[in-house]
Amino acid sequence: MRKDLEQWWNTYVPHIGMTPMEFMQRMGDKDFNVRDYVTDSYAEPIKTFIESSLIYDDDDAPERTEYWKERGIERTVYGDPSELTSRTVYCPSHVRESDEKRPLIVCVYNSGATMLSLESLGFVHIAERYGLIVLVPKDGNSDEHVLEAIERTAEEYPVDRERIFIAGHSFGGATAGWQAVRHPDVYAGACVLGFTYGCTDNTEDEVARAKELRLPMINICGTREVSCALPLNVDIPEFVVPPKVAPNVTPLPHMKDILLNGLQNWRKINGTKEYSMEEDCADTLSIPEKAFGMHADKHEIRSYLGREHYVCDMLAEEGLPIIRCVAIKDCPHTISPTAADLAWEFFRDIRRDSGSKKIRYEVPAPVWESISAEVRYDHIGPKYTCFDIRLKEGAQGYDVNAEDFSISGFSDMTPVRYQFKALRAEAVSENEIRLMVPAVSSDRTVPIYGGRADRGEMRVRCLVPGFGFTASDIAKTEMPQVKRYLNGYYTGSTGITIPYCYYKAESQDKLPLIVYATGCLGDNNEDDNEQILGPGPLRMASEEFQSRFPCHVMAPWYPLGGHPEQGEAGQRMLEDYSRNLTELVENVIRELDADVSRVYFIGNGGGAIYQSLSLGEHIYAAAAMLTTIFDFFNDGSEMKYLDNLSKMPVYITHASSDMPCPVKRSRMSYSRLKELGNRDLYYHEYTDPELSAFGIDTDNVVGSHNSALVDYAGDDMFRWLFSYKRNRT
Repeated sequence: MRKDLEQWWNTYVPHIGMTPMEFMQRMGDKDFNVRDYVTDSYAEPIKTFIESSLIYDDDDAPERTEYWKERGIERTVYGDPSELTSRTVYCPSHVRESDEKRPLIVCVYNSGATMLSLESLGFVHIAERYGLIVLVPKDGNSDEHVLEAIERTAEEYPVDRERIFIAGHSFGGATAGWQAVRHPDVYAGACVLGFTYGCTDNTEDEVARAKELRLPMINICGTREVSCALPLNVDIPEFVVPPKVAPNVTPLPHMKDILLNGLQNWRKINGTKEYSMEEDCADTLSIPEKAFGMHADKHEIRSYLGREHYVCDMLAEEGLPIIRCVAIKDCPHTISPTAADLAWEFFRDIRRDSGSKKIRYEVPAPVWESISAEVRYDHIGPKYTCFDIRLKEGAQGYDVNAEDFSISGFSDMTPVRYQFKALRAEAVSENEIRLMVPAVSSDRTVPIYGGRADRGEMRVRCLVPGFGFTASDIAKTEMPQVKRYLNGYYTGSTGITIPYCYYKAESQDKLPLIVYATGCLGDNNEDDNEQILGPGPLRMASEEFQSRFPCHVMAPWYPLGGHPEQGEAGQRMLEDYSRNLTELVENVIRELDADVSRVYFIGNGGGAIYQSLSLGEHIYAAAAMLTTIFDFFNDGSEMKYLDNLSKMPVYITHASSDMPCPVKRSRMSYSRLKELGNRDLYYHEYTDPELSAFGIDTDNVVGSHNSALVDYAGDDMFRWLFSYKRNRT
């Protein structure tokens, strides 16, 4: 963390009576680590979102208006700021004089500003990007004042009355919920930030009225909320607001009941499937469902700014989310820098019909006429998937660039969403686009489809405006499932849950076990989650391979995506994962009754982790480290893990021209192992001619990184590994 950021976190702020660091600490539960929170990839965005509130304690400060003007936002205070009838409007400069009607976000709290003012909700920060108008009524606790502020703002600004949304944090979130339920004809949705659902104090008549019209709601909270609310199916002790956070607040002995009742009311209002909240979620394999302690119609894990976001959706009759709950891992009771973007993603296609006052979804019409998909194979398996997209008449004219396209979906082996970047995108003709995507996972002809709850569904997202399509558009595409692999989940002593696949060979004999760990696909860890299976495990489970090398196979999911955090936090994450992986392998050995003297580790790319190999050195007879990403932190800190491997046979290959993972990583580890006296080493660098002869496209920037395909296709590496046994005496 830069020095100026460190100083900022530890600078005393008079009008809140503490430093931002101390404030954050008080917002978390007993297990919340504020130091980790303000030194990871969230640190800078958090500062950006709350700095105006901490710098300017006066609502009427002219410097505050100038602050937003520099960011393309006109900030206008209407009325006397000291009066409860005043309001503040934030409007992007390009929106004010426009004829186009724009959404209005109403941010509320109870009678005035708080330590984190309503600017910190984040909607002002995204207003210019999405063309939103943001309204902050001074007395956010008064329906009369809020509705009057909305009416006046709609008269003075180009407000789309069908898209008015209300949002608040903490008690303001409860306020937003209560007001939305009392006036469902006004609001198209509510955003509740922090674990306070609201609507528990609404009357039965108000809930019934809202049910007639429906009312979408998104709740965004942290797993380290000071209320200790999550998961919902676990009892919590009496919740008392900590001193200096909100003095003189009455303890809430029934916090859990308040939250559960609030959620059930939202379900009644929106007509979603009602689950008994007494029902234990321990039987679910879904990490998001476990995090919330509740069942959902859909669930996924997203990663933004290096932090996991657990998403649970309850679906409307249209099949689209009408209630969304997002829990952000290890975040306290404060506003996440991702919250406003997540809220707007949820709201952007929702309208309150001006005539019927009913909710409707306005999803943009597709611009394509037809889509077909075909998988191209080489001699070892799926190579890539080719999508041919034929545009409708009049939809031509887009510049086609592979960097503008990405495809996301669920793997059937893990509840985690992953994303591919296109290898190539090209205009085939005036009205046809061809998109090529990697097809290196599982045994599926199309590498994206629904999880357990939505088998066969495919969702494709293209970042170019106007291009987005779903499984129904490619209904004729076959999507065979992996038949030979089963899946499981393991939570170890360090708390990390590892999804994994395993293939159990049919034999009465004790067979070897291959542990295959792969790394990441893509060039960042914000939206890329690695699939478990690749061409290696696919071949290992084939009949032709098993006829020569009978063995069990286990493939763990690597949750860090090949790009862990920097510094000590990242090293701890890697070590925690490696310890859990070692425990998992020991468990699988027992379950499969494998030969303990013949357990082999194959690490590929970001999965070639020497920490994992070192901590499991008492397990493995030999290891193959292919295109390794050694020394993640570029400081040599991982060299220490090689010291335990002076006697372990290690097979190392890499491409000389590998760009994503430079060959110097493998050279470094090989040289160190030689220095330690390791005599059982194999090392080879593949040249471009060797890879081209094999059929690998070395002209592609990531082509040579696929050199491990050569090792998977042949028998040499497997013969080398299987020639070693571990002496257990």
